[in-house]
Amino acid sequence: MITKDRDSKIDNSLQQKAGAKVEQDVAFYLRREFGDANDIFIINDLRIQFKNETAQIDHLVLYNKGFIIIESKSIRGEVKVNNQLEWSRTVRGKWTGMPSPIEQAKLQTKLLKALLNDNAKSLLDRIAFLQGYFGGRCWDQLCAASNDALIDRTSIPKDISKKLIKAESIGSSVKSLIKKHRVGSILNPNPTFNRDELYRLVHFLNEQHVPTSSPAPKVHIAELSETEKVDLLPAQETIEEAKVPQIRHGFNCKKCQSPQTEPRYGKYGYYVYCPQCKVNTAMRISCHSCQSNSAKVSKKKNTYSIACSRRFSR
Repeated sequence: MITKDRDSKIDNSLQQKAGAKVEQDVAFYLRREFGDANDIFIINDLRIQFKNETAQIDHLVLYNKGFIIIESKSIRGEVKVNNQLEWSRTVRGKWTGMPSPIEQAKLQTKLLKALLNDNAKSLLDRIAFLQGYFGGRCWDQLCAASNDALIDRTSIPKDISKKLIKAESIGSSVKSLIKKHRVGSILNPNPTFNRDELYRLVHFLNEQHVPTSSPAPKVHIAELSETEKVDLLPAQETIEEAKVPQIRHGFNCKKCQSPQTEPRYGKYGYYVYCPQCKVNTAMRISCHSCQSNSAKVSKKKNTYSIACSRRFSR
């Protein structure tokens, strides 16, 4: 399942355009392989921040055993790696050194793991203290090079060679890694995410994304009247200059009508859970302007709001 596509960007230089092309290729192959999967989630172009550090992850794969970080690289000529793990490539026929994409992916992994560990108590149902929250999960890194790259594997260390692939092979490589970790799960002590934890993780990471630029919203933000405002959380935050309707205290349970419900996120969006009768109730509010039932609830940190895309498209 694709949960986020590449952000819309203006690529001015040839280098930027070449980089964008391989990212788009990798995203295409991942969509073709996992677009209909309901247990494998793809986040493209994820930019996260933690403790004044930023990581730009080209492609992130989430599944029940862990994470796969994919770094896309535009390499039009030859590429090789020596025994000291130093990378080099040809540019206009001349060899030149280049940063290791695998090491870049490892740095991204480190920051992502730190961010998740810092929020582990709200993301995981059970905390595996001995495994360091997310430290016990499966963490893999891959480098996807341009399809026309020439990879000299004669001297590439075996471990690196497995991680350096062409964009067209990304789907099969990701599937092999997932199968390897899942098949070995009986003897492998790595914990497994349950379905709710996976949905929580996907939503959390998409919410954490910090775009390099913030384009104007392309949906109509509906305003709620005073009688339509519902208390859910004591959130005071506003989103930039848009007039965002606030949802301020709980949706009632559809079965027992209790207001003591807990907000949660699942496969079909936001809902509230009633601890008394253990029933889920979808967060649904009609658009005040057009009365459409297609208005969707969204969340930014502790602020819930609704946006009606139907009216905007008319």
